[in-house]
Amino acid sequence: MGATLGSYSVANVFAREFITFVRDEIVTELVSIRPLQQRGVHYLSVMYFLQ
Repeated sequence: MGATLGSYSVANVFAREFITFVRDEIVTELVSIRPLQQRGVHYLSVMYFLQ
């Protein structure tokens, strides 16, 4: 049981890190490329919904 819990914790932390990384990438894209702003906002809202 302990091993299962440990694996779940690791997966949970990894998922959080991954979401943060993706969000940062989107923000960088938003800041650097203005024409993609609407699409970026859509991605951000999707990521927020998935959180």
